[in-house]
Amino acid sequence: MPVPAATVMPALDAEAMAQALEAHPDYRVQRRLVPQLDWPGTAQGEVKRILVLDTETTGLDQAREKIIELALLRVDVDTATGLPVGPVQVYDGLEDPGKPIPPEVVKITGITDADVQGQALDEARVAELLQGVDVVIAHNAGFDRPFVESRLPAFAKVAWACSFADIDWKAQGRSSAKLESLAQALGLFYDAHRAEMDCHALLAVLAAPLPQGRGTALAHVLEAARNPSYRLSATNAPFEAKDLLKARGYRWNADQRVWATRLSDDAALHAEFDWLRGAGLQPPPRCGADREAGFAGQVLGPQRPHQPPSALGAAVADPKQGLLQSVQLGVARKVQISGRSILTAIHKTPVAGPVPVQPLGLLGDEQADLSVHGGLDKAVYAYPSEHYAFWQQARREAGVADIDDALPFGSMGENLTLRGLLETDVWVGDVLRFAHCALRVVQPREPCFKFNAAMGFNTAVKAMALSGRCGFYLAVNEPGSVQAGESFTLEPGPRQMGIPELFKAKLFKHLR
Repeated sequence: MPVPAATVMPALDAEAMAQALEAHPDYRVQRRLVPQLDWPGTAQGEVKRILVLDTETTGLDQAREKIIELALLRVDVDTATGLPVGPVQVYDGLEDPGKPIPPEVVKITGITDADVQGQALDEARVAELLQGVDVVIAHNAGFDRPFVESRLPAFAKVAWACSFADIDWKAQGRSSAKLESLAQALGLFYDAHRAEMDCHALLAVLAAPLPQGRGTALAHVLEAARNPSYRLSATNAPFEAKDLLKARGYRWNADQRVWATRLSDDAALHAEFDWLRGAGLQPPPRCGADREAGFAGQVLGPQRPHQPPSALGAAVADPKQGLLQSVQLGVARKVQISGRSILTAIHKTPVAGPVPVQPLGLLGDEQADLSVHGGLDKAVYAYPSEHYAFWQQARREAGVADIDDALPFGSMGENLTLRGLLETDVWVGDVLRFAHCALRVVQPREPCFKFNAAMGFNTAVKAMALSGRCGFYLAVNEPGSVQAGESFTLEPGPRQMGIPELFKAKLFKHLR
């Protein structure tokens, strides 16, 4: 039976219906996020240029997994209002990881092996967008940052901010700090787990006013980025310590399987170290393979998981091998640094043939400052050759080297240039077994102002601190000799403290 014309309701478009529902107290409306590519207005104050970043990867372990998608949004921010202004430049690129993408990652991201086959990130475009950026912002910088800096070393020289950790979202009345939840609280939904849309969602969340604070979330993050913050991770903490750590404010990271807390400054960091010692959680210097608590400070990056005893056993049965590519010696001499005459032996020269190894180092090698390099515990300095490309690029970007300029081995001040052994492979107490001697890993290198002079630019120390490309010092367990071209094996020690963790705990002062 036809409906009388008078009873037909007028057609409502979708937005009108949404607005009608919004006016009713029993309904909440979610709108699909529409990326904003041009923000209105002109800057009223100082302008900061930001790069919003997100990645998709083949897994969680940055030491083994790879980036498969990288997205960037570059936009200016008016610090007077905390709002983006002007056009948004966008980059979204895929990259072939060189191995199959795990099914669970395909399910989450929708990115398949066919999608990435033969693809590579446009490094020139990424470098163009990074130029002049003041801060890189990622919602989970602790995850994204190590992946990105490993793949694109230039990111190690830029300040980072973490919108997940730099804002107390719970105090802002949000039930969750997950990006999807934060967007939903603003009435927005989007197709998550693709890097570009995650970036657009983050920019929308950051541009919104904080519910319980003054200004936008973006303004708060930029202010937080002005000061360093630290994350202290309780690696291998015994199970019975969980309640104590939780009560102290540590949170459990299920992905990295570690209790961690965030600290706002150096004073808080050292106070926390004192509390840990007072709580009896600091391990003895050597305690074999017992599951004692080991603590490592970390700046905006995830704690490298410590290996369980089963993994250590496998490492003993199948030791890691490497190659000694070059051996260097140096003589102390005076150089001019910032108008001062400084005695240094940082300049090392490659030598051929067998070189005697004595308890205090290589025969013929001199050290000018024994507090930095020398003595029984810092007799020999080793450095991975894989990092030379990073420093060559850094020097080119700093304008102190041409594109064809190559750094000779020894430029880092190292005695031994190794291939096949990175800082992430090495733990305090591990032993490098050569054919005619054995050297024990003691500690990472702590760069001083002389390294800036040696590299030719004044942020080299900070670049080493941010990137973790530090190398490590060796003590002489068994004197003998070494020779360029010979191989060596890595024999695991007690493995309580890794070189990356110890390095970052020592070098907070260089990250200010």
